[in-house]
Amino acid sequence: MKMKFRLIYVVLILLLLNVFSQINPIFAESDWNIYRVSSINAIPSYPQLSSSNLGFGIVWVDNRESDLDLFYSRINSTGKRQGNEIKLTDNEVHDETPALVWNGKDFALFWSQNRSQIYFTRFRENGRKIIGDKSLDVQSNGYAIHVSAVWNGEEFGVVWWDVRDAPQCTPSGTRGRAFFARVNNQGEMIGEEIPVSDKYSNPWQDYKPFIVWDGENYAIFWNDSREGGECTGGVGDSEIFMSKVNSNGEKILGDIKLQSNELSPQLWDVEWDGENYVIGYNGRIAQGHLAKMDSNGNTILVDVPINSGNQGGSPTITSKEDKYYIAWSDFRVRTPETFYNTEIYYTEADKDGNKLIPETRLTFYDQSSSEQTPIKFYKENMGIAWIDSKDGNPQVYFASNLHSRPKLFPLQKPAIPSISFPRPILPFR
Repeated sequence: MKMKFRLIYVVLILLLLNVFSQINPIFAESDWNIYRVSSINAIPSYPQLSSSNLGFGIVWVDNRESDLDLFYSRINSTGKRQGNEIKLTDNEVHDETPALVWNGKDFALFWSQNRSQIYFTRFRENGRKIIGDKSLDVQSNGYAIHVSAVWNGEEFGVVWWDVRDAPQCTPSGTRGRAFFARVNNQGEMIGEEIPVSDKYSNPWQDYKPFIVWDGENYAIFWNDSREGGECTGGVGDSEIFMSKVNSNGEKILGDIKLQSNELSPQLWDVEWDGENYVIGYNGRIAQGHLAKMDSNGNTILVDVPINSGNQGGSPTITSKEDKYYIAWSDFRVRTPETFYNTEIYYTEADKDGNKLIPETRLTFYDQSSSEQTPIKFYKENMGIAWIDSKDGNPQVYFASNLHSRPKLFPLQKPAIPSISFPRPILPFR
């Protein structure tokens, strides 16, 4: 009899060990739900992600027709696409660099039409437009692109890259700088647009400025190669600058440079964490970095490595409950046969940049693309979208983490206790 109970205890211990081995305190790839968002006919790029009342929305640029159009898909709280993808723009010019923003009730979309004008529309979570496409009354002289936008609770702040009034560079190239405008919920500009930076950057160096709202003011970040010399600065000469604009559309701070020791840091993402601006950027080698600036523009943390092994970068960051959630593109698994392979990786860090979990691989395909979007939260559900070629051609994919790790069920009451546990989730391949 004693031997029988000993055997039972051994079996129970083994079962417990098996269960606890599945209760992983970190986010592994098997903890994520991954679904394809776009249709098989899509030729997508530049995915943009936003959370909403019922889940997420994704907008991307699509080249399936003769011109570039914008498409939209709604993602429910479980991470699955709801309904079919919806075509948002349908004209005979290129619609590019969209910025998707949730205003608390519906989505607002800003984009560059034909690289020469900024457009606006609003639509419900089901994709139904509330107002038609509207051209903002900006005075660009033929080149306005790379849009970023934010909602401050009452209005939108919008920035873009603009070449107006910029001196030409010989023999070629156009200098430019970021411009800012306030926009109401009907797509009408409030006040005058203003240049964000005091100087022109050299050709192509402040593409994709980023704007965030810190609760009181707008903060704008951009890449700038002014220190490399007029019309001579290249990619290796750029720095990250920031300035601030108040709620009346007046510039109140800047231009201030991030005090990075990296050679030519390349800006990739910015987040306001409730206290400071968190900046994701690439350094001199293939490595993503994290930095922080306070509301006065002082650099308080800089050049914190994100990915080990110097084999990747382009970090996107969001914050929640005193933690940073970071995703990036990584090519550490490349081989001579899969030379162009890049995968999506993920980690979490505290506010000092210390990693709280190991670097976690989310995609598993030899030709995966690295074009991901910022991480967003719908309540406690975390989501990220990216472009992946696992189905033979580029497609938009979405991954969500529902905190659905295996849990230990309560012991039952039979004479011989039993333990039940769920079937393990297979990792994505």
